[in-house]
Amino acid sequence: MEIKNTDIIMIAGNTETMTVTIYNEDNIRVELKEGDIVYMSVKKNINFSLYVLQKTITAFTAEGDAVIILDPEDTSELKGEYVYDIQLNQLVPGENTLIRTLVNPSRFIVEVKITNE
Repeated sequence: MEIKNTDIIMIAGNTETMTVTIYNEDNIRVELKEGDIVYMSVKKNINFSLYVLQKTITAFTAEGDAVIILDPEDTSELKGEYVYDIQLNQLVPGENTLIRTLVNPSRFIVEVKITNE
């Protein structure tokens, strides 16, 4: 997998892992905790209503990072250019859930693979 700026280029059917570490506006690390949800959503285009892929992360590393795992079956039927974003729904005690887009809509490119073993 290759990430250029926020565009992702990967091979269909490969296993890929991305770790999402969040910093606030003061460049202080934000630890994700129980009740927080990170979504990675992929659509054919920005106007398409259905997701071709969506990952929901509710368990986080000891450091409070989100780990997004793309399993082979997640992308084995995909080919071409899509659009994705990553969103955080953060539970704030005593307040409403804060919704933040961590990665703005960006290209998600899936290339074909040669070996299918």
